Amino acid sequence: RVDIRTLQAVIAVYLGQPDRAESELKQAIKECKKPLRAEMQLAGHYARTKRTAEAISVCKSACERHSEVAEPWLTLADLHVANADYDSARSCLRQGLNSVTAEGEKRSILIRLAMLELVQEGDRAAGISILNEVAGQDKQEIRARTLLLDIREVREDQAAAEKLVREL
Repeated sequence: RVDIRTLQAVIAVYLGQPDRAESELKQAIKECKKPLRAEMQLAGHYARTKRTAEAISVCKSACERHSEVAEPWLTLADLHVANADYDSARSCLRQGLNSVTAEGEKRSILIRLAMLELVQEGDRAAGISILNEVAGQDKQEIRARTLLLDIREVREDQAAAEKLVREL
């Protein structure tokens, strides 16, 4: 039933009926035992319709209800970044690190935090350090290594760059 409601919401958006889409998603959240997918779709709907405060509110609720999952934390951080509220985005990601249980999802949060430090008025050295930490946690972690190789400071350190390339 929830999948049908979310599909109806997608169709409503396509037909230019945003109020119906919102209603379907809210109903999907009420009706299902695991509402995360519908909550994230509702947050996305609000964001696309420039209702950022409501999107943030939905994401915060999702973070409380599904604190062990990275997706609501990452989405909330993205909404804060879209509002140019980088401190709130960092804070949100740090909270997510303390709550998320799966190691792979924690790495996703760490990578997002590193990118925030590198790109959005942050501490570049901290961003590089976080990516190095993530790369060190898992020999199979490709994202962190390729991101490190995209950073000028890392490429200028020939030994570090060669080591990253070998690890890929």
